Amino acid sequence: MSRVISQIRSFSHRPLPIQAGEYSSRRENLLSLGKTEFKSSSPIAAIVKGASRTQYAPDVFYPFKQSSYFRYLCGVTIPDSFLYFDEKKSILFVKESNEHSTLWDGCRFTESDLKKISGVDEVLGLNEFEGYTAKTISNKNVILEADDFKDMPVIEVLMRQPQSRLNILLDKIRWIKSPSEIELMRKTCEIGSESMNSTIREGRFVRNEAHIAGRLEYEFKRRGTSGSAYPPVVAAGSRANTIHYIDADQDIHAEDCVLIDAGCDLDGYVSDISRNFPVSGKFTDAQRTLYEALEAVHSECLEFVKNQRPLKLNELYFKMLRSMARYFREAGVFESGICEEDAYGVCDDLCPHHISHYLGMDVHDTFSVPRNIEVKPGVIITVEPGVYVRPNIAGIRPEFRGIGFRIEDDVLIGKTDAEILTKKCIRGSEEIEKLMDTN
Repeated sequence: MSRVISQIRSFSHRPLPIQAGEYSSRRENLLSLGKTEFKSSSPIAAIVKGASRTQYAPDVFYPFKQSSYFRYLCGVTIPDSFLYFDEKKSILFVKESNEHSTLWDGCRFTESDLKKISGVDEVLGLNEFEGYTAKTISNKNVILEADDFKDMPVIEVLMRQPQSRLNILLDKIRWIKSPSEIELMRKTCEIGSESMNSTIREGRFVRNEAHIAGRLEYEFKRRGTSGSAYPPVVAAGSRANTIHYIDADQDIHAEDCVLIDAGCDLDGYVSDISRNFPVSGKFTDAQRTLYEALEAVHSECLEFVKNQRPLKLNELYFKMLRSMARYFREAGVFESGICEEDAYGVCDDLCPHHISHYLGMDVHDTFSVPRNIEVKPGVIITVEPGVYVRPNIAGIRPEFRGIGFRIEDDVLIGKTDAEILTKKCIRGSEEIEKLMDTN
């Protein structure tokens, strides 16, 4: 590199969450998969762009989060970095340091540190990336996301090479988690569960959604994570019917329930949990009836996930609709006279989102993997039925209008069973009330 980084942030206080050898294996697996995709004996290389550091005012930067695809292949969290590797060599390109940048921004890692983290053969300065790539890439098949390089001169060279989409190929590898990834997911889900419980316990008579959002961030960070995995949903009252409501700045009324959808980020791996609680500490009759019906749906869907093999997420969605129609009818949620077929259709309106998605380094992980294929052991999914009684939905008794709930847990799929990674997060109505009563 032009200047080896001279000041470092020590990471020796605990073992690296993912060892360098695993990153090397991931890179090898990607090249091997690329060989199959290209169906060619030509040499193959991958070029990966890390996330850029961006600012919203002069000298004021957004919090940085590394691209999960880049981090998956090398573990490096330095902004504006590139990774090149082929069947013979791997090179990490990072921004050069100088006295000015060291004074203002500091330096986290030496060249030796970066090799230890990532397992790459060489670390070079960012100013060498385009020249090296243009010289090395000729006569190779290339795995990359072309849009990442569209504003760089090297794109002219890259576009002349046979290409395959990096993200789609890597999703196939990332989909099934390694033992070290599973252990990280267990930890982030445990911390997410403990943090949610603590937030609910302290939630009685809170007057504004912002208080709850702030409490969540505090609970995540004090347990050793980097904080929220995504902007949390903290929605009181009828705002819970806006599925991705993230403003979290409105006053809470005494009779409101609060819906929280939140997760934390531990070493790049995330949890995703949804819970609901009455700010008064006690559910109203209508809230309890609807919540307990949804909780019964959730429990039945978890049993389906544990026992159904082969398991497909689309089939889980239809299982949710059947369960909702049955439990909501039994609870008296629908107006009298509605038949089972009509109830099924209303439930499709009551829950307009899918019940499940894949989970890992991203909250909607491995996005290109379809939901209509068999889920393999080692895949982590969410189970998230919801009910949103919006004004335009017909056939619902008036006392339930305006209520929005969803319940979400994270589940590791096994060969014949499943492990609920968020099992420590309370969800029963009586458990919630008891927890709130202890404060």
